[in-house]
Amino acid sequence: MPIFFRSRPQQALFDTLSELHEHSSKCRDVRRVQLDKSQGALGITIGNNDGEEGVQLLSLLVGSIAWLAGLQVGDIILSVNGVAARTHEQTIEQVDSAEGVIELEVVSSGQS
Repeated sequence: MPIFFRSRPQQALFDTLSELHEHSSKCRDVRRVQLDKSQGALGITIGNNDGEEGVQLLSLLVGSIAWLAGLQVGDIILSVNGVAARTHEQTIEQVDSAEGVIELEVVSSGQS
């Protein structure tokens, strides 16, 4: 059922609030996680994210660097050292070629 307003300012305010609501539902909590490869194996398995942005964290070794940093199965890795994570193969290559500390941009599962 449509909503009718008496004045244009009311309609404009309603339209603006509707746009803000739509935008906020698309927002997600992206966090940066730093992992020091010199401390050992990252302990993660990743896979393509079914046509969506980033790659998905499929498994995590308990006690690994990634586990200690707070990563969780289902998280989506959006980038490695500022480079977009587009495919499993490309992301593995980025992680393997990086030395020392790597920075991941990650969004929790259910927020992608």
